[in-house]
Parts: sequence; structure tokens; C-alpha cells
Amino acid sequence: MFDRISIFGKWNDLLKGLAQSSITKDDIIKNVKKVKFTPRLETNGLFMNGSLVKYYFNQKQSISYFFREDVKAAIEKMSNDLGFDISNFNVYRLDLAVTFIMNHPIHCYDDFLAYKSGFKIIKFNYNRIMDDLREIQAEDDNLLRIDIKLKKNVYKIFNNTFLLSKKHLLVKELYDKKIYYWLLSRWKEGFDIACDRANMLKNKTGQTSEYINELQNEANKVYEFQKSLL
Repeated sequence: MFDRISIFGKWNDLLKGLAQSSITKDDIIKNVKKVKFTPRLETNGLFMNGSLVKYYFNQKQSISYFFREDVKAAIEKMSNDLGFDISNFNVYRLDLAVTFIMNHPIHCYDDFLAYKSGFKIIKFNYNRIMDDLREIQAEDDNLLRIDIKLKKNVYKIFNNTFLLSKKHLLVKELYDKKIYYWLLSRWKEGFDIACDRANMLKNKTGQTSEYINELQNEANKVYEFQKSLL
């Protein structure tokens, strides 16, 4: 479910948590690049930006299903590969993404694109990414990924929801059951709103909403399955 994230750690905290005291800032930058994240140096710390899914499954495209336990495993693995713990880094951006296997060619769902709200839609050609598939198994080429981005003041969203006493969402809280469920519900709620708007506009023209209904049904399946794993 999670894809791209932007996180930040202060140099003082980062250097204290190094696995090897001999590691330098230059080594840290090299290690960040090795895990396919983009580093950005600041005076007081380090920003890292990249896809957890691409890193964890070693993919060129982020298409695998990514569950709560995968998030935890990916964070632990990345901390080990980096040589320092990222679990206490602050989260500044978070993308929630799901890849669907659709029953029709992906161009049929362009109406959803036209009436979407807050969603970025990326279409995949199955034949071009065969080598990248992990969890997804399909006999057709109808892969459609839809994601929603949470950025700018991410922590305020969570403060308003969970009344947190601190100013930032931490990386290790991404696999907290309560927060993960809230994120899952937020993705589903936004998806439903977009589908309802698309259906409403399509019905005014007397056109079929078959494809939009299929999208909503697929989203329901993902939501219920993810929720059952919590």
C-alpha cells in the first residue's frame, strides 16, 4: 500500500545510531544511493526520498502488493543496509498506492481519470514489466495503478486525527496497526468519492458506469483484504 516516502533525520541522532562509528557522512550518502533512495543534505540533517516497494522487492516499477508486515520488514532491512536506524526519522511525504488487475484494457478506465479527485493514475503494460512481478500473477496486460499522495504537513493530518503530542509522524509508526488502518481507510474513502463523482457525471449523459463500478469493486476487495490482515 505504501510506495514513495520522504523522511528526515537529524545528524546528531543519526550519527549516534551508526552501526559502525567509523562511517562518515560521505559513506552515509553512498549507502542511501545503494538502497535506491535520493539523499539531500541539510545543515542539521539528512532527507531521503524513494520507493519502499521498489527497494524491498528490487523492482523497476512499484507494482507488488505491499502489506503492513512488509512495511516493517522493509524498514528493518533498509536500516540494516544503510548502517543506521531510520525508524525514528520523521515522515514528510507518503504515497498510498495499489495496483489492480482489471478485466478490460486500461484505456476503458479513462473516465475515472477525467473525474478523479486527488489521485495520480499510472498505467502499466504487463508485457514490459514481466521481470518485475512478484506477488501479482496475471494472464493479461491490464494492470492499473492508482495512488494518492500525502505531502506538506503530513504530521498535521495525524495530529488532528490521533491528537499526537509531538509534531511529526515517525517512520516506525507506519506499521502501527491504528495508523495503518487509518491510512487504509483514508485511501478507500478518497477512492469512493472519486468513483461516486465519476458515476454521477456519467449518469447525466446516460452512459454506462460499468468500468467505474469495476474499479470500485476492486478497491473494496483490496480494502477488505488489507483490513483482514491487521
